[in-house]
Order: sequence, then structure tokens, then C-alpha cells
Amino acid sequence: MTESPITASSMHSSAEGNKPDSVHRSSVYDFGFLPIPQRLRYNPTKPFYFGIVLNVAFGFASTFGLSAQASVIPTLIQAGYATGLLLISPLGDLVRRRQLLILLTTLSTALTIGLAITNDLVAFEVLSFFVGMVSVAPQILLPLAADLAPDEKRASAISVVLSGLLFGILIARVLAGVIANFTTWRVVYYMAIGTQAVVLLGMYFIIPDYPSKNEDLTYPLILWTMAKFCVTEPLLIQASLINLGSSACFSNFWVTLTFLLGGPPYHYSTLVIGLFGLVGMFGVAMGPLIGRTIDLLIPWCASLIAIICLICFQAIQTGAGGINIGAVIIATFGLDVFRQMLQVSLSTAVFGISVAARARLNAIMILSIFIGQVLGTSVGTKVFVTYGWRAGAALNMGEISSCFRAPKHLSVTTMRPSAIRLLNILVPVKRAVDYSVKIRVNPQQTGVDLNVKHSMNPFDEIAVEEAVRLRERHKDQVKSIKAVTIGPPKAIETLRSALAMGADSSIHVETPENAPAPEPLAVAKTLREIINRQTEGVDIVILGKQAIDDDLGVTGQMLAGLLGWSQATFASKVEIDPAKKEALVTREIDGGSEEVRCRLPVIITTDLRLNEPRYASLPNIMKAKKKPVEKLTPEDLGVDYTPQLEILKVTEPPKRVGGSKVADVDELVAKLKEAGITAA
Repeated sequence: MTESPITASSMHSSAEGNKPDSVHRSSVYDFGFLPIPQRLRYNPTKPFYFGIVLNVAFGFASTFGLSAQASVIPTLIQAGYATGLLLISPLGDLVRRRQLLILLTTLSTALTIGLAITNDLVAFEVLSFFVGMVSVAPQILLPLAADLAPDEKRASAISVVLSGLLFGILIARVLAGVIANFTTWRVVYYMAIGTQAVVLLGMYFIIPDYPSKNEDLTYPLILWTMAKFCVTEPLLIQASLINLGSSACFSNFWVTLTFLLGGPPYHYSTLVIGLFGLVGMFGVAMGPLIGRTIDLLIPWCASLIAIICLICFQAIQTGAGGINIGAVIIATFGLDVFRQMLQVSLSTAVFGISVAARARLNAIMILSIFIGQVLGTSVGTKVFVTYGWRAGAALNMGEISSCFRAPKHLSVTTMRPSAIRLLNILVPVKRAVDYSVKIRVNPQQTGVDLNVKHSMNPFDEIAVEEAVRLRERHKDQVKSIKAVTIGPPKAIETLRSALAMGADSSIHVETPENAPAPEPLAVAKTLREIINRQTEGVDIVILGKQAIDDDLGVTGQMLAGLLGWSQATFASKVEIDPAKKEALVTREIDGGSEEVRCRLPVIITTDLRLNEPRYASLPNIMKAKKKPVEKLTPEDLGVDYTPQLEILKVTEPPKRVGGSKVADVDELVAKLKEAGITAA
């Protein structure tokens, strides 16, 4: 029989370890006492629908969570904001984001009340620093939006949140101009208190609860890995350099625009200069359209188009910005549109590096923008005051031109299109005692005798075969198949077998010859680190449901729990839809079969009836010797293989004794009682 199909966008499982069910667990309360609305509680079998309402809510929170703060940004608020980016925003990879957002917004509102009422300069300075520090809620929302949004709409989701952020900055400029003409500066903080109270209320009723992604990490380790990313991820490094140059141009333009419009030949008032931010708002309003365009393009192409257009609009500003106000309006509109397009395309590419590290990756990206803004403001002001508006505009051209040469890592290959992104498959394989060998317990009774023939675990052979068949069925959608194994130097033979069957490349995590085999949780953590290191991402992990030596059968489930990915176990049939980013898996259950629809990325464990593995041909065996094998160690991945379980004794099952016939039921009952099988 076949049951009715079960549709689930994401089916998660928890890893069995020190914190069982950590990924599955659904919180009922925020902070242990504040009830979470039922519809916002995390349910792995019914994931949140990230529609236009939720996306707009994220943008609204970004807009009004920052606007009132940005209009009076002294040095202390800037320093606080940088500190918050460095120390608070990475917490998005460690704790539940809903609680973190509510806490930050509450603190920001409370501190803003202090700014509005204090008359003490020292208190005002201290409060300013802490207000800046907790004003990083938009940088928590951005990775959360990327996590919730479908792959094919990720750029659109990011663009809406970024549009809200830029709207906040531009609204602040308009408010600053109006308030400077008509009322006291304290009104800014009164408005901030009101808007943040509205945002806080909206967060409570709209932001869904989502589990923490890295419960096995600590806060110091989160900061350490963020620093490590700065030197080990070429795509992140080069995207940050481009962000630095483009944000320097952006901040230089807006800061010196005040000088340009306030001086000859325009002589505009503070009110008119403030209202000039409305021009920028029209550009920011194009954000959703920009995001949709990037979803259909390769991010590399979107970045290149944005940089070229930015240079063209800055050329207009350089040629006529100080002569005709029309040139200034055109340059302003173009700068806001294409600077946003560039940032969205870069963020879309960088978020693909690691799902589990998006908050840290985003923090590094925003820090590069912050540094660029500081440099652009200081250098741009000096150049404008000393050499005039044309030199300042030429500096903008130079800053954005520094981004024009797209580095090799920002290529068509590494920045693939979201909607038709090529799939990468990872297949873990294990070197196990050959299935044809009779198993014997070793003399020490600590395990089985390993001085026998070894081969690939049969269930893993099925996994390799299925990966190859998926590529054969979807030739234009599957880009690569990578095999990975953990074991002594002899395990390279297992990898060569996988390469001969059709895998493209492999990774060997080498352990000492006589070291005990790693336990399933250590294996799952190793695979997680390998997946996070893949710059092109991993979409499907296919592995055997169990190994025939220890017969534990939990590695796939643990890996899904650690990554927070969909999973489908005991698969007897696998179909994928690359366009929809879905996998339809038929799995065997008691009394029949079950169909599960999962969102990619997904973990699939294979059952015996999935396929019949092929024999590797002689030419493929020879080719396998030339395919790349990357060597790693557990220390390279930061995984501890120290056993957590102690095997006390391993014995062979008792030999079966011969049976005997009985004459009748009474004699049968008597024999059973004699053997102690039934009660006397």
C-alpha cells in the first residue's frame, strides 16, 4: 500500500548528544515567561511560510528600528554600533533570533527614553554608546530572512530588508532637516520611542520563533570562527572589499551632498536639503524589483551590472553635479538603486557559503560597509573642502571603480543563479568489513577482528549509485558529486571505489591506523564542518541508512539535526525537482510506504531496495586514480574523536542447540516451563 503523500517543506531531526532534541524542541515561552503565540511556535513538520506579509514586516522593522537613531549619529553612537556588529550580531548563529530581536528592541527603546530625558552630558554620551550597540536588530533580521525565504526568492527577501534599512537612513535625513528648522532635537528621540514601541509590539505578534543553529558552539568559538572566516573564505573577503569601496562612495556622496546643495550655485536651506532625501527614497523603493531581478540573474552578472551603472551615474555627477540640479537628482537616484543592487547580489552569494554561519558572515559584510562609510566620510569631506565638488565626485568614481575588476572568486561559477542553481551532492562512504566475510570477535573481546578483507559499506554503495543516477537523470542540473570518508590511510581504497562508480572528487579525513572508529555524533560533526567549508554549497547529502559493522544507523539523523536540514530516511525511491528545490522521497515504513516531499538542502539515507549498484568498469577504475582526493585531519575540522562510549565486552551469540519433537501440547508446555520460557 502507499499512504497519502505527506507534504513538508522542511522535516528536521535532532542530533543525539549532550542536548537531545535541541533542534526539534519548540519553545512555548520567550525568556521563560512570555507566551509565544501558537502560530509562531516552531514546528519542523509545518515550516513558516515566508510570504510578502512577513517579508514586509521585516522591512518595516529595519526601517523604524534605525531611522530615529541615524538622524543624530555622533561618534559614540557609531562606536557603539560597530561594537554591536562585532559582539552582538554574531549571536544570531548561537541563540533563538526571536528572543534576541525582542530583547535588543526593548533595550533600545529603554535607552532612548534615557536619551530623551537626560540633561547630563556624561549620561547622554554613555547612553548614546549603548543605544548604538543595541541598534543592530536589522542585522539579525537579514540572515533570518535569508533562512526563512525559499532559495529562488532569497535575493527578493534580502532586498526588502535592505530597502527598509536604507529607508530608515533616508527618513532620518529628511527628519533631521525638518526638525532643525522647526523644533528641538529631543523630538527625534520622542519619535524614536514611539516607533520602536510599535516595532516591538509587531515583533511579538509577527516574528516566528526559529531554533538556534549551533547549540554545540560557544560564544568565544562563534567570535573565533568569525575571525577565521575573514582569512579563509575568498568569496567573503572579496565581497567585503567590494562593499568597502562602494559604501565609501555612498557615504561620501551623501555627506558632501549637504555641502554642495548648501553652497553655490544652489544655496538651499536645511529643510530643502533634508527633503532631498525623498529622491533617494524613490531609488530605494525599487528594492523589491531589484531583488526579483537578481533572483533571475547570476549574482556575478548582477554585481557587474551594478558597478558599471554606478560608474556611469557618478560620471554624470562629476561632469555636471555642481552646475545643474538635474544631474544631482539623476546621480542620487542611480546611486541608491545600483548600490542596493550590488549589496543584495553580494549578500546573496555570501549567504551561500554556510547556512549555519549566516549571522557571522553578515556581520563581517556589514563591518566592511561600516569601515567603508567611515573612510568615505572622512576622506570625502577633506577632498571636498580642500579641492571642491568636482574633485569629491571624481573621488567617488575612483572608489566605485576600485570594485570594477571582479576577482576570480566572484565568478559565474561561484555566484550561481538562485532560481536555476546547479546542485552539488555529497556522499559519505565508510570502509567496513566486507559483507562476505564471516565476522569473528577478537581475542580481547573488545570488538570484531579487523584483520580481514574490507570494502565499501553496502548501504553506502547504494548511496553512491543513487547520486550517479540522479546526475544521469538531471544532467544539466547536477554539477558535482563528492565522496567523503573517515578512516586510516587504507580508507583511500573506499574513496577510489566511489570515484570509479562516478563521483567527481573526494575528501579523506585521515585517522591513525589503530585509532578507534569515530562515533556517529563525531562523524556527523565532521560532515557538518566539511559541508560548511564547501564554497559552492551542498544541496543533497546521500548516505547509507546504517553501516554493517556497528549497525548504529543514526549518523544521517544527527547530521540533519546539526544542520537544521530536511531529512528523509530509509529511502526506497528518490526524485528531485531542481527548479522547485524539492525532493520527493518514498520511504519504507511498517505495513507500506510513505512519500515525503522535502525542501533542499536535504539529508537522504538509503535502504536496500533503492537500487542495484553498478560494477565499476576498468577504464573508470583507471580514471579514478587521477581524480582529486583532498586530505584533512580531525584537527583541521576542529572535531574531537575522543570516544564517549565504552565497550565493556563483545561476545559471539551462543551456538544454537538442536531441537526436539514433542508428542502433544502438554509435553510442549512442560518443555517451555523447564527451559524457563514460560511461568511455572
